[in-house]
Amino acid sequence: MYTESSLDHYLDYYSPGLRDRDLLSGLGPEAQKAFDTLKEPRSFRAGQQVYAQGEQAKGIYILISGKLSVQRKCAKGRFQILQILLPGDSVGVVPVFDEEPTSCSVVAHTDATCWFVPAKPLRQLASRHEEIAEAVHRHLCGKFRNLVAVLEGMSLHSVPERVAKLLLDHHHRNPGRLLLEFPEGEEDLAHYISCSRSTFSRALRQLDDEGMIRNTFPVIHLVDVPRLETFASCGSTGRAPTSVAPTLR
Repeated sequence: MYTESSLDHYLDYYSPGLRDRDLLSGLGPEAQKAFDTLKEPRSFRAGQQVYAQGEQAKGIYILISGKLSVQRKCAKGRFQILQILLPGDSVGVVPVFDEEPTSCSVVAHTDATCWFVPAKPLRQLASRHEEIAEAVHRHLCGKFRNLVAVLEGMSLHSVPERVAKLLLDHHHRNPGRLLLEFPEGEEDLAHYISCSRSTFSRALRQLDDEGMIRNTFPVIHLVDVPRLETFASCGSTGRAPTSVAPTLR
């Protein structure tokens, strides 16, 4: 069982515009070529540690295949899974550029292959190459820009509204896909949005009862995306209320 939650990784995971796969997207050919000269292939077996919480970042990892698990050590030595990285995602950007110890550990969730980009050469490249520096700058500034929205979502919106937004964020990362399958368990997802597993489950049932989703977790079928979007933003579905459990806070 996992405990606690993490705002910084909630920010990483549930702000679709900040997906790490977008970190260096849009680079011109010259900048991309310069970046590519630094990449080294790395492979990890399922369960193998990529790096440990609290160590100095050696570089960033860009996932090519498989899945990585981002974890944070909690009370009594337990680990909370904060994020499951998918191909195209990267990890380690912030500690590489602020040169502070890593705030989490990363473990291969399955057999995985990555590009590894060493920290010091990457910082040197960013100092020489304006386009790469601007890409990193946009990425980091975007995190701060979305902080207010994340805090609002966690403090001002009900749990069902937060769950609706979570589902929509996954949908927006996979446009056109109405069947969503989550690699995380309900407890991990509940931690992402700062609630208990039981509250998360009740919220899913409420959205199902309202006819916005069909809940067969870990697979969720989005039945009515426009109503789900309305509900996520203001807690109203645009229809007369049905006899369901009260909104959870």
